[in-house]
Amino acid sequence: MESSAKKSTGCIIAAVVGGFFVVAAVLLVVLFGFGYYAYRGGPPAVNNTPMSGSAPTGGSSGSSSAPSASGESPSPTPGQQAAIAGGTETSWEGQGITWTLPKGWSKQSVSPEMFSYKSPGTWDAGWITVSISVLPDSIPTDVSLNAMHQAALDQQKLGKYTEVRWLVLDGVRGVQFLEKSPDDSSDVQRLQWQAYRSYNGQKQLINLMVHSSGKGFPTHVDALYGILYSTKLTK
Repeated sequence: MESSAKKSTGCIIAAVVGGFFVVAAVLLVVLFGFGYYAYRGGPPAVNNTPMSGSAPTGGSSGSSSAPSASGESPSPTPGQQAAIAGGTETSWEGQGITWTLPKGWSKQSVSPEMFSYKSPGTWDAGWITVSISVLPDSIPTDVSLNAMHQAALDQQKLGKYTEVRWLVLDGVRGVQFLEKSPDDSSDVQRLQWQAYRSYNGQKQLINLMVHSSGKGFPTHVDALYGILYSTKLTK
């Protein structure tokens, strides 16, 4: 699609960052007395035990480690390992996070709040887009993370996500979810991981997205999972 190919980098990042619901849901949960769950007619469901979604379509294979009390650890497939083999270790200066990015990926936008790199190509390229939100120390991160997980499971039942699970990256437990292929193949399809951490005296929400268009996603899926699994976080 010629019109899609001409979309700017800024438009792509805006579409990706603006298109997910979980951060907004969590803020509602935490700041407004769990109002996001009011329709349930009771208090929010809090999962003290990990809940699995459907089997991953592009993530770990059947040989992956089983869920534990803390979540699954990355278990990349040979294809995912090959997709980032010989890549460049790329750091987000100031945030102490690094990823292995495949050869040819280039910087698009890096600031204290946002990190974005992409593969060669235009709208159908592979991307990593990461944002950091600094939150008040009073936010109950354990409760919020469980509510985030439940919200993602609810959306999975409605068909928005094909994969929801607890995933531990470099010792940090978060919620990972994969969007279904969009009806319009030019729309964004995201593989996303969200987690809380304390860093440099701040309580932070990490929102990590690896993504492409629905059309481009199958081409980049191994690289996207490989990048996600390569995450290293400074303690």
